[in-house]
Amino acid sequence: GETAAAAGTDGTGDHGKGRNIGQAPRLGSGPVYNLIAICAGVLGINPDSFTLRELYAMYIERGIYDWRQTSAILATIFMAAPGRKSKIDSDKLNPFLLIKHGEKDSFERLPLSSLPDIMPGIKVIDKRPKS
Repeated sequence: GETAAAAGTDGTGDHGKGRNIGQAPRLGSGPVYNLIAICAGVLGINPDSFTLRELYAMYIERGIYDWRQTSAILATIFMAAPGRKSKIDSDKLNPFLLIKHGEKDSFERLPLSSLPDIMPGIKVIDKRPKS
């Protein structure tokens, strides 16, 4: 059989790149390494033992999971607005689900000031200093 050192499971093989567990990964520069760093940072893991495809899939799934609560709250607020008779699917408010299903371009970012137009009865008070 293959030894742990040859397999890279003891931190000295190809996967471990000779580093000890818990040591920060050494990344290069450029857009691919930036994407790797973003995915690993959001997931809170060392990216060494994963492919970029695996990291990105885990990143999307983590985003879906994290946004489920937020989108449920947004949908509840939307349906509770005065004069609102229609229901909204909370999955339509989850940007990570839209990305996963290839609907990335259908998600439009709107400024906070447009919220009263979308949800009647909602008041936006901007307390930021005018510059």
